[in-house]
Amino acid sequence: MWVAESLESGSQACEEELLDDYILDIDATSESYGLQLDINGCSGLISKARNGEINFKPGACTEACCDSDGAICLLQVLSRVERYEFDGDRLILSTSSAEIIFRAQ
Repeated sequence: MWVAESLESGSQACEEELLDDYILDIDATSESYGLQLDINGCSGLISKARNGEINFKPGACTEACCDSDGAICLLQVLSRVERYEFDGDRLILSTSSAEIIFRAQ
């Protein structure tokens, strides 16, 4: 499991600070993921991760209440991720214009 640490994006809408309770859980066997936001949880599929390339396919999200702008932005950027890399205990997911850093939990 991975805890969101930072989100850097050129978009003003994504300048919210991420909370420690945004948790990404990737299941390589079933090629799926779960993402816990402020209140809601989302899940979806990932393309086979290889050679540093990965894609997160949006899936279903619960709709218990309203998540923060930072949580919504995180979900939007995650759906555009193209690449991943590991740096020690960190997972770096990136698009052409944004980067999400998670730390191992």
